[in-house]
Amino acid sequence: MGREYPRRPILGVAGLVFEGRSALLVKRGKEPGLGRWSIPGGAVRVGETLTQALVREMAEEVGLEVEVGPLVEVIERIFPDPDGRVLYHYVVLDYLCSAGPGRPRPGSDAAEARYVPQDEWPAYGLPSITVRVLNQGLALAAALKEGTRPID
Repeated sequence: MGREYPRRPILGVAGLVFEGRSALLVKRGKEPGLGRWSIPGGAVRVGETLTQALVREMAEEVGLEVEVGPLVEVIERIFPDPDGRVLYHYVVLDYLCSAGPGRPRPGSDAAEARYVPQDEWPAYGLPSITVRVLNQGLALAAALKEGTRPID
């Protein structure tokens, strides 16, 4: 099954990685969203667990080893074509992650990868749903750091 004009939604995972109040973002190197900034991640392959898929995608897309933490949000992204047909349809599970040593570098689907301070997110043209998920991730990371919520 191809990703364009799918017969059913494609399951994806994304990793929320923070350095202080800066979020790891990637500039998309492929459609959907070519040239737009987003949270790194990708599609789950048949036979992979969600965690395995996210660890693989983060290594491929930003060159970082991650430890997958709790689920932050489940979002649905539907991209219609000019005729109103569904060109892309993704259901994405966004997880809080901690990254091992090293700096992000763009990989498979990313043209750029960098940590972006929270106050600069508006300049990156992030969709409102992405900003909401990032803010939820920051709040969860802070709560976990304070010990007010156990890791799932």
